[in-house]
Amino acid sequence: MMNIAKSKILQLTEKYATSSHINFIVRRIFFFFIIIGTMAMLFSFTSMPHKRLADEREDSVAQNEDSVVSVIAWFNKNDTMTYWINESTWDIRKGDTIKTAGINTKIMITVTDSTKKGYDMEYSFLDFKTDSVKDSWKQNLLNEALDKYKEAIKGTTIKFRTDIYGKIIKYDNLNEIKKQSKQLFMETIKEMSIIDSLAVAGIDLKTLLKDVDADRLVQGYIDELELMFKHYGTTYNIVSITNHSDATEDDYETDSYVSVSENNETYDYRIVVDVNKYIPKDDIKAIIEGVASAYLDEDKFNEVKEDMDENFDKQVSDDLLYNTYLSIDYFYDGWPKEIIKQEKRVIGKIGKLSQKYITWDCRNVRH
Repeated sequence: MMNIAKSKILQLTEKYATSSHINFIVRRIFFFFIIIGTMAMLFSFTSMPHKRLADEREDSVAQNEDSVVSVIAWFNKNDTMTYWINESTWDIRKGDTIKTAGINTKIMITVTDSTKKGYDMEYSFLDFKTDSVKDSWKQNLLNEALDKYKEAIKGTTIKFRTDIYGKIIKYDNLNEIKKQSKQLFMETIKEMSIIDSLAVAGIDLKTLLKDVDADRLVQGYIDELELMFKHYGTTYNIVSITNHSDATEDDYETDSYVSVSENNETYDYRIVVDVNKYIPKDDIKAIIEGVASAYLDEDKFNEVKEDMDENFDKQVSDDLLYNTYLSIDYFYDGWPKEIIKQEKRVIGKIGKLSQKYITWDCRNVRH
């Protein structure tokens, strides 16, 4: 069996349950982390090798323009773009998808200065709205958290800088954001109803909070920003590639698909990465036991382990399919146009789906 790191455990075990005890643990703990923005997964892939002819934006597209796409920011001072970020989760049951929670965040990106070295920019939170999902404990929990922190976060602005291609190279005020996020986090969780439920389940809150440091809280503020600026400064071949990798000591069996395309009329372009990993059920059991041992006291953990030893094989007969999908559409001038990021975990006909959908709302740019 593979040696699975704690980061892998956090990423792969969200909301997977094989008994009533595991169901309670995984659902509560990991959705709790999602709410405060401490969990994020950006699937990275290595770009096609390329060579720039000179340190100028124009030269980075001086290759054969019919065969490559260069992700370059052609921004101007005072350009603004507003976006809506929709984050949603679904349960998958026998092929049907049932929505369980959703939240919408409105943000604005502003170019405050443009120089020969790059851009000074701001990323501001403008508004928050929740979806209407009836009879969903997840949505109720999300609404409760949002009611407590949305007014404090509205107007928060992250200042950052990019190089001439648009790649983020520095944040200017993350220390201020870190202080705000830590204070807000502590104030919010103390008042949330889930805290009593965690205590009843035998989960040590101090242990749970120990794993949530300020840097991880700040990451929750910039996850979508870094997703939107993910590919800047890179040139990709226009391709459509599928690949299969067998399981190794370090990774699971994987199928991947990469597509880079350009619209011949508008010169907008798209980058897509779609990856399936196949995780054996024995590893699923080890992952869940690892999570339980990290956050439960000894008696509760032994109870969970005994239940799993008795019932796991009866309840789980299939391996886990773990799918990550990322599609980013760009305007011809390099501004992000639409982003879809999905994670899907399926065992047999039962599973979970989470999605971030980012789309532009107002475009005020100069050319």
